[in-house]
Amino acid sequence: MTSAFLISLPHCSSKIPDELSVKFALNKYQILESEDFGTKEIFSDLSIPAIQAQFSRLVVDLNRNSDNKDAKGVVAKTDYNGRQIYKSGQYPDLLAIDRLIDTYYRPYHNTLEKAFARPEIKFLFDCHSLEGIGPKDAPDAGSPRKDIILSNNGDTKGNFDPALGPVSCSKEKVLLIKSICEAAGFCVSINHPYRGGFVTVHYGQKYPDKDVLQIELNQDLFMNPDGNTADHGKIKMIRNKFIGIFKELSECFS
Repeated sequence: MTSAFLISLPHCSSKIPDELSVKFALNKYQILESEDFGTKEIFSDLSIPAIQAQFSRLVVDLNRNSDNKDAKGVVAKTDYNGRQIYKSGQYPDLLAIDRLIDTYYRPYHNTLEKAFARPEIKFLFDCHSLEGIGPKDAPDAGSPRKDIILSNNGDTKGNFDPALGPVSCSKEKVLLIKSICEAAGFCVSINHPYRGGFVTVHYGQKYPDKDVLQIELNQDLFMNPDGNTADHGKIKMIRNKFIGIFKELSECFS
């Protein structure tokens, strides 16, 4: 596999440090729901360098700007089902938020940026998974989702949207990746319901000579009916598909 690719997995963990777990209102199953199930198993085993989160997005959200202090910001107040994350009176004050950012946020981005800045790395894939039906606080609440969503901070055809700023990956490359994924048996949408998070926009703008693309994978492809465990046979099948997808991309972009 080409060394020109790099993978980011900012939501692949459900781990909560002890200092915070006692302050959380969510139980362990509700905390688990915020993990991007399957991403570590599928995307970290493709013979491509992968930067992996060590802690849950409920600790700090690595796919948010560190200056974003709103309810779904870098230290979220509510999860995507609209539930309060912290017990009453336990949400961190600004000083504590800054400590969380220094401890859990900056090390990930320092590692990611150092890796992406290497001259041989040309393409960053920020990989996620999402529920098959949009949850309560999602932009597509109640709607079914495609197998894969590709996001480049553009419109639903991958074009530049002046309201959003530069695309992180050209329309032509997005459409090529879409066609390769479709040939592998996936149905694919572009920039719907998500156009790309902080990782996509930030690194796409900071490194305009490189490409960044967000990939969201539908969890219905591999999750068991209980919603908390994955079918390992389906995970293996999807990982094998992505091995083929990235092999073809490597040939296209070499």
